[in-house]
Amino acid sequence: MWVLTKLVGALALRGVGGLVAGPAGRIARGTISAGRHTIDGDARLGSSLRLAASAVPQTAEEVTRQMLAAKQATYEAARQSAARASVGASAESVPALASLARVPFIDGDGHVAPSGASPKTKASIFAIFDDTDTLQFVGKSRNADQSLKTILVRQPALAHTFAVHHIDKPSRSFLDLVAETWIADLKPAGNDGGAVQKTWEAPLDVKPLMTEEDRRDYDDKKLRGKEELALKAVARRFEAEKKAILEKRGLVEKIAFDAKLKGQGLLDLKLAKAVDDAVPTTTGKGRST
Repeated sequence: MWVLTKLVGALALRGVGGLVAGPAGRIARGTISAGRHTIDGDARLGSSLRLAASAVPQTAEEVTRQMLAAKQATYEAARQSAARASVGASAESVPALASLARVPFIDGDGHVAPSGASPKTKASIFAIFDDTDTLQFVGKSRNADQSLKTILVRQPALAHTFAVHHIDKPSRSFLDLVAETWIADLKPAGNDGGAVQKTWEAPLDVKPLMTEEDRRDYDDKKLRGKEELALKAVARRFEAEKKAILEKRGLVEKIAFDAKLKGQGLLDLKLAKAVDDAVPTTTGKGRST
């Protein structure tokens, strides 16, 4: 262990009968024999050396993990600091989530409620709440109306109300900062960065949800080159379940699912125009990219 070697080497320079600093800060007289690698003296000194040795990572893999974790933490801190500086230099401040109006996903007429975006809106950040008023997900989009409608279809049992903040000036750093603030405060389950978040941000993949009967049907049709029909049948079953939940909640608006995706074993809302969730950024010349 290099720490132990350094400590022993440093103490050996004191010579036999030299002064040795104990762990409590007092000076203890002892003897060191570097040739025999023994340390005589204050027993607490030996404990300190053993503690120092045990604190050293045992493998190069652990050292690498610690270094990468430290670099990641430094990067995140610098990024958040830059984002806060950018926001501080602008007229806009991070909105408190509690200050935003809460809007039911399904309005009194049985339609999906509009997001309230104006023609000037360049990007939006929204928070999704369930029927117990618990924050479930925080997302960003350049088309809030389509994104919210898509989320309602993907999560019909969890998406009950939403709060949204629109911005007229495209700023990825600002939206990232708002999202990080809201997520840090309430820790929504849908922003876990893993499998749960995927259910909010991507189409439903029905293939892992197939029953044994579904698999037998799929294998049979695959032999005849018609596996697409089997996947569509499974997707339609989950489509019916989603529609039943939404109808029970009072939705009368017609919801259409993408037929092409069903043939791939995926289920998602059919949109006239694909949702672009990428947030534009402003260049130094004022142009959006």
